[in-house]
Amino acid sequence: EEVTIFEGETPAKVVVEKVVAYPDTGESDEIVLRNEGGKIADLTGWTITDSRATESHVFGTPGCEGNATIAPQEYIVITPQDDFNPCGFPFGISFNDILMFYDENNNLIANVSWDASEKGSAIRLINGKYVSISEVSTVVDVLKDLEEFSTFYKALVATGVDTILASPI
Repeated sequence: EEVTIFEGETPAKVVVEKVVAYPDTGESDEIVLRNEGGKIADLTGWTITDSRATESHVFGTPGCEGNATIAPQEYIVITPQDDFNPCGFPFGISFNDILMFYDENNNLIANVSWDASEKGSAIRLINGKYVSISEVSTVVDVLKDLEEFSTFYKALVATGVDTILASPI
């Protein structure tokens, strides 16, 4: 089955949307890149690395061309390189680290840093800045912790909807 991707007028714009640096038990480190633009993003020759790495992840290397493009408004998830995932990133991410993402001309596209990631949390891009958010908390707890959503959280509490959302399914 052939899939047709319709492109918009805006150029590709790739962001580091999420970094899981200290995953919950049974989970893996991961880096999520999203194309917020209207055109397909070609990442061939782009690199991503962390502050401690001696190697960088290079997009589009032979055998790994599949992780070198991102359709408009889509994302890719990159996990550590191993025997089952030869196209993953060849470095470890620490609970306190800096991740750097460069284009094919070695221009810095994103610099994501964190001091102390908690187990089960992720560093996410929200409203143009990176914040640490628990991935094992309820939606209500996350909204409570994010200053950007304080008005919404207060409305949930005032109406009692917070208790419904916090209930187990």
